[in-house]
Amino acid sequence: MTVRLADHLGMPMISEYAKRFGINDDMPLFLSFSLGASETTLLKLTNAYAMLVNGGKEITPTFIDRIQDRRGKTIFKHDNRTCPDCGDLIRWQGQFTPDIPDTRSQIQDPRTAYQMVSILEGVVQRGTGRSIAELGYPLAGKTGTTNESKDNWFVGFSPDLAVGVFVGFDDPRSLGKRETGASSAAPVFKEFMKEALKDTPPHSLPYPARHKTGHDQCRYRRPCSPRR
Repeated sequence: MTVRLADHLGMPMISEYAKRFGINDDMPLFLSFSLGASETTLLKLTNAYAMLVNGGKEITPTFIDRIQDRRGKTIFKHDNRTCPDCGDLIRWQGQFTPDIPDTRSQIQDPRTAYQMVSILEGVVQRGTGRSIAELGYPLAGKTGTTNESKDNWFVGFSPDLAVGVFVGFDDPRSLGKRETGASSAAPVFKEFMKEALKDTPPHSLPYPARHKTGHDQCRYRRPCSPRR
């Protein structure tokens, strides 16, 4: 089905989406690449999933968020958005949380992003990641297993956190005949999310809602309670 869809849409479109989501900047136009034959990194793939759950907003991943000197002055920050009330010193004095404008590019229609989120939520509810549903939180994601079980992974997310897990050897070799993303990577994701979410109330994954403002417009929002 995946290859048929890629053939119907055309590999140039598949390649363009891979570039748009930062997975691969120059994907060859072969149908096999629609099945995952292309190489990427765990960071890039996790970042792509994060852009789905945030409604199709562009994210630039980073390992370093901020650097401060010994006096607390910021000398480097990854986030370059304007924040007039933030200042250079990070100090809580009871003030209101600054309202920072969201200037990120919209790389995907929020409605399309939500469809993918819904599909990935189904993987946890009814598919290869169904063991994760035992946590009782709205979660979504996808398992992955390469030929001969040399690489296994699970990439998924809650409404506020995207996590990628890779299982494999530094020098690629089979993990075992029956090892898959569901058997090795998904349990790691499950244990991590169990600790990460244990003190937070469950709320459903965000979805686009229509509001009347003179004309119909779609914006991303999060409901106050989980969907049933």
